[in-house]
Amino acid sequence: MKIKIAGLILIFIIMGMVPLFAIQSCNSDLKSILPAKKAENAIETTSINNTGQTLCGLIAAQYNEDWNDETLSAVSILIKTNYAVQPDKYNLKDNSVYITEQEMKNKWKDHYADYTTRIINSISETKNLYICYEGTPVYTPLFLISKGYTEKSETYAHLISVASPWDQFSSVKSTEEMSGVSLNGLQFLTNSGEDSKSALLWYLPLCEIQTIQK
Repeated sequence: MKIKIAGLILIFIIMGMVPLFAIQSCNSDLKSILPAKKAENAIETTSINNTGQTLCGLIAAQYNEDWNDETLSAVSILIKTNYAVQPDKYNLKDNSVYITEQEMKNKWKDHYADYTTRIINSISETKNLYICYEGTPVYTPLFLISKGYTEKSETYAHLISVASPWDQFSSVKSTEEMSGVSLNGLQFLTNSGEDSKSALLWYLPLCEIQTIQK
């Protein structure tokens, strides 16, 4: 009986520590995620000294509990690449763009540890993967849904018009002309069996997902 009780106590202790592990990982230094030096095809970034919590917060602001792991991985690759290339594109005071650790707790409540762990895992599993155009990491706009296709961009050479017909069947409708990657489209494609890379490359056929080591 004493052994069983001791075992239960140990389980409760471990369960109580899960959120602490999540916080520690979210606060880890981005040096473990982003390349630190400029080498061939390396990323030029001013964000190296930021914390891992920034990346967690950026992904958390977009997080949808209905996403499967491949959708989350795709979003992690895209946001990580974007933030590494053009961190100035992200207003960290806008909670539609970035949410803090405390805001995650307030928003997700009992699901905080589970959702944060999913985000941390997606960052870890894709940490060396970047969206590249002609061998160089590039910024790619991310939006909720298209009107059935994306537009060719005059600003970003890697963005061409791509069909996204599944967006038309969503309960959320859009009439805006959008260039980049549809979140709804990523979810549809990964739910249909595509992995994170294939889903991203549907919208970015001129790009590659490349591995860039530290």
